[in-house]
This record gives sequence, structure tokens and C-alpha cells, in this order.
Amino acid sequence: MLILIFLMNLGGDLKHLTSQDILYFPFRAFVPAVLLGESEGKANDQSAKTQEQPAESSLEADQGQPTQETIEIPGESGILIDSKVLDKGKEKEEKDKSKDTEKEKGKDKDGEKKGENEKEKLKGVEGTNLDALLQRLPGCVSRDLIDQLTVEFCYLNSKSSRKKLVRALFNVPRTSLELLPYYSRMVATLSTCMKDVSSMLLQMLEEEFNFLINKKDQMNIETKVRNIRFLGELCKFRVAPAGLVFICLKACLDEFTHHNIDVACNLLETCGRFLYRSPETTVRMANMLEILMRLKNVKNLDPRHSTLVENAYYLCKPPERSARVSKVRPPLHQYIRKLLFSDLDKSSIERVLRQLRKLPWSECEDYLLKCFLKVHRGKYGQIHLIASLTAGLSRYHDEFAVAVVDEVLEEIRVGLELNDYGMQQRRIAHMRFLGELYNYEHVDSSVIFETLYLIVVFGHDTPERDVLDPPEDCFRIRMVITLLDTCGHYFDRGSSRRKLDRFLLHFQRYILSKGCLPLDVEFDLQDLFADLRPNMIRYSSAEEVNAALLEHEENERHVSEKNHSERRERRSDTGKPPVRTLSNNAPSANGQRLVNGDDENGGLHEDVLDSDTDSGGSGTIEHDDEIDEETHDDEGGTDEDYDDRDAPGSDEDDEVRIRQKVANVDPEEEASFEQELKAVMQARFWITLFLESFSNIYFRAYFLRKCIS
Repeated sequence: MLILIFLMNLGGDLKHLTSQDILYFPFRAFVPAVLLGESEGKANDQSAKTQEQPAESSLEADQGQPTQETIEIPGESGILIDSKVLDKGKEKEEKDKSKDTEKEKGKDKDGEKKGENEKEKLKGVEGTNLDALLQRLPGCVSRDLIDQLTVEFCYLNSKSSRKKLVRALFNVPRTSLELLPYYSRMVATLSTCMKDVSSMLLQMLEEEFNFLINKKDQMNIETKVRNIRFLGELCKFRVAPAGLVFICLKACLDEFTHHNIDVACNLLETCGRFLYRSPETTVRMANMLEILMRLKNVKNLDPRHSTLVENAYYLCKPPERSARVSKVRPPLHQYIRKLLFSDLDKSSIERVLRQLRKLPWSECEDYLLKCFLKVHRGKYGQIHLIASLTAGLSRYHDEFAVAVVDEVLEEIRVGLELNDYGMQQRRIAHMRFLGELYNYEHVDSSVIFETLYLIVVFGHDTPERDVLDPPEDCFRIRMVITLLDTCGHYFDRGSSRRKLDRFLLHFQRYILSKGCLPLDVEFDLQDLFADLRPNMIRYSSAEEVNAALLEHEENERHVSEKNHSERRERRSDTGKPPVRTLSNNAPSANGQRLVNGDDENGGLHEDVLDSDTDSGGSGTIEHDDEIDEETHDDEGGTDEDYDDRDAPGSDEDDEVRIRQKVANVDPEEEASFEQELKAVMQARFWITLFLESFSNIYFRAYFLRKCIS
């Protein structure tokens, strides 16, 4: 369809189809040929032909007129009419015609006046439309926008409009260098039909360059850079000739000092690679680059200019290097990488899990573990999906999940030992992965806190402290922030809450040892404390933190002593039987946890975080001593942070107490039972001693079987 429109605009004449028409075909396809000035020549030819035709007809009429003064009219009478009589009739006819022509001229004058008024009105409307179009130029930051603006300008095409457009393109803001490629694209598109646009712009840019280079002052560097970059962009669109660019470059190399160095480097960065790769200019550009490096070696340039020259040179002529050899992997490994790094997302995680379960684990388990640890190679937002896959595979391959956790902890420690800048992305990804593994109940809270303390204190007691954790290095702070952002919001009650409060005090002391922090790290810290502990005080000195730590330890010691005294009083009371407590994370008969008699689905982490041991979801039956210590530890707290301990779902509400019935035992029966127990224990001792004297294992088994029978 576009080809048909294009051929119609060309009038069906394929001789007018040039390489430029093919290069800028979409522009000609969407703009009528009349607006581009292509039909003017055809109209002139037609008008010339029409002028020639009446001239020829007049000549023929003159030749066909008779030269005699009298005309003989054939007829029956044979009368001869005098030529004077005919002349008088012709004069009358001419007078009548002149009157008619005068009337027509008067009408034409009135029509011309009306037409001029209409043209003035149209010019006013076009002027306002052109001003609005030129105001949209700085907002054209994409190819589609600049192409649309180019098409709209064609409907306002005139000589004055083109001059205004060139002036607006030339006056591009000196700080808006990102607009130069789009302005050059517009000029290149219009230059196929409006030759004066490119010529006027190039003349203005060349005059400005000569003025700035001859002025020889160290001012207006931004204007110089804008000018030379505009020329470079026009050169890439083949609007500016390559000779003009080489003239500008040679002028800068002849006086290779101060701003001329910046101008030359900006020109090479813009179009140097294009000229070097073009067959017709590659030799000349190579010679210019050699001259540039010679000047750099001869002159004593400052480090900034030296770096600029090297960057421009290697951008145009990069060093030769061997082609990168791609690693050949077996098809099974390629399929695993495709599942984990390409196909994995929220909607396909179940399908990926099924495909991983179908793999031959005896062959690919090691490679799967290797790919799971490369979480930094994938998307950062999909790390939780890798942790979810680990949770899903742990039901069928328990040893695989344990290996993943071990390797992640090992990678974190290796990162602390090396402290390599190139490993920072990997270390952040592993911290996020560890937090997600805790969220999916694959590690305990004790592992999280051990890792946090390891990050804060590792290497501080060694002579390599300045290498492992320099005073100005804040990357460990980022690691702690990443881990707590991932799983810290689950430490909001019970012993985990107290552990986190204690760690945050140590963390504040570590932060103060770093001195002044970067703004982004400081903002991340403010967000972290606002999310986890909005009421916690941020201390400004190490002495205040140490005093807060001492106060915190004294409170814990006081609470523990109070708990011990209460337990002694409870034990001295013989009327109370021992109390057994079923922890909130103890499994029921069907494998689910019971909280206040209700089944939980295991999705809430509050049930896991209450116990000090944090066995990762495996339940234990605790004695009265441990439970009393936990409950009274919460009740004895004095900080405002523990005001929510009586809220629904807290530690005290999640416990189910089971009291044993009091049985009345006869003292005589109890004494006889103790005597029988002592006799059995003595017999067991002698049997064990006797068995140790025999070396034959079969005889031992035979003798033991006889004794039991």
C-alpha cells in the first residue's frame, strides 16, 4: 500500500526514483508531493506549453489572411465590397471588446485584493502554527516524535518557515546535547526535498566554529562542545561532508591545548568510529588518530585530558582481541539453565518444579546446586522464587535443601574473607537468598542472628582489619540492611524480638565506628529502623550505645533472677504437680501445628519464632522450667517495645498447658518398688561386666538371649 502511495506521489514516473527516495521512503509516502515542491517543475512546463500554443495559432492566422484590399464575395449578384467599410466594422468590434476587458480588469483587481487579504490571514494562522510547532522541538526525544514533527512541518512549508526552523535548530540549548541526534535526523529527512535547510544550517555551524576557534579564549566550553557534536551528528547522517569534519579536527590538532583537546575528543566520540569504519575515509581517519596519540605522548597533558584522549582513541579504534569462545554445555545443563534463568516466574514456578523433579538427580544434582547458588545471574526480584523451588524440592530431596543452605552460608563467609569489589552484587544476592530461605522455614532464627553478628565482628580482632573492613567501607551495612529487609519483620515477638533489639544496639555501635555515612546508606538505615523498630532511639555516640547495652544486660539479668526465684517457690509447694507445656509449634497427629486447639497451615511465622531453640517447625515438649522462664521474661520487661506482649497471637496465648492428675500413692508400695528397682539395676550392672569379658560377639548375643528368656 505504501509503495502505491509513493508511486502516485511521484506521478507514476519511475525515472524520478532515486537512492535518496528509497532511503527516506516513509517521509515521502506520508507527505503529498505538492507540499514538497516536486510538482512545481511540471506546472511550469505545462504553462510554457500553453503559452507556446496560442503563439503558434496566431502565426498561422496571420499567414492565412488575404493581402488584397477588396474581397469578392461569391454569389449571384457578384458585388464587390470595399475594404474601408470592413475596417469601420472591425473598429467598432474592437471598441466593444476593450470595454469588456476593462470591466474584467476591474473585477480581477477586486478579486486580487480579496486574495491578498485571505493570504495575509493564512500567513497569520501559519505563523502561529509554526511557532507552536517550534516550541515542541525540545520535547522531541524519540524518533517517532521527531518524524511526526517533520511531517507536520511539511504542511507549513515556505521559505520563511524554513529559515525559522533552521534558526530554531541552530539555537538548541547548550546543555541539551541529547537532542542533537534527533535534530540531525530531522535535517537529514528534510534535506531530501528542501536543500536549503541543510545548507543554511551547515553554514551557520561552520561560521560559529571558526569564530570560536579563532577567539582562543578559555570560555564557552559548553557552546563549543554543542557546536562540534552537532557537526558530528550531521556527518553520521551524511548531511555534513566528511571534508568539513576533517578540517575542524585538523584545526583542533594544530593547536592542541586547553579547550581544543575537549573539542577534538568530543568530535571523535561522536563520529570518529563512523569515519574510521567508512571505506572512503578510513585511511585519513587512521592518520588523524596517529597524530592524536603522538601529540598526547609529546605534550605534558593533565590526567583529565590524557584520559579523554585515550577514551576517544580507543572508542574509534578499539584494541584487537580474540573472539570470545562460548562455553559448550551438555543439553541437560542447558535445559536446567533455561528453566531457572529464562522460564522461571510466578506463573510458571509449578511447571518448573515438576520439570526439575523429573530430572535424573544422580547425574545433575551437583549442577543444580551450582545453578541455585548463582542467584546473582538472574533477576534480583526472582530470588524468592529460587527459595520457593528449594522448599518444594526439599520434600523429595531433603539433602539438597541442606546443601543449599550450607553453600549459601559458606559463600557469605568467603565474601567477608576476600572483600572483593567485584563480588558485591553476588554478596547482596546471597544475603537476600538467605533471608528468603528463612521465610520458607529452611533455616532457624539462630542462623540469621549468627550471620548478622558475623558480618559485624568478622576480622576486627586481626591485623588485617583495614583490608577486610576499611573504615570508609560501608558495604557490610548494606548486607545487614538487605538481610533485615528480607526477613526482619518476622522478629516482632518473643525471644526473637529481644534478640533483634540486642543486635540493633550492637549494629548502632558498628555504624558509629564508620563515621560519616553516604546519603543513600543513611536513608536506607532510616527506612530500616522505621520499619522494624520505629520507637528505638538512634544514638549519636559510642558511649551512649555502650550505656544502653549495659542497661539492657542488667534488665535481662534481673528478669532471669526473678524467674529463678519464682520457680523455687513453685517447687517448694508440694500441692502443685509438675506442669508440662505443649509448645505452639509442636506437631499434632496429622503433622500440623496446634495453637489454642486450632489447626494452623504453617504459613504464619509467628508460631515458629516464639521458642528460643527455633527448630524450624519441628515441635518439642518443654518442661515447666523453660516455659516459666520464657513467660516471666516477657512479663518482667520494662521497655515500651514490649507493650504488645498481651496482644492476640503472642507467646503466652500460643501455649497449651496440660496439668497431670494428682495420684495418691501408698508409702509401702513405693518402698517395695524402689527395692525392686535397685535389684534390677545391680543385676544389669553385673551382666554388663560379664559380657565385656567375652570377645566373641556371637557368644555375647547367645548369652544375652538366654538371660532375657
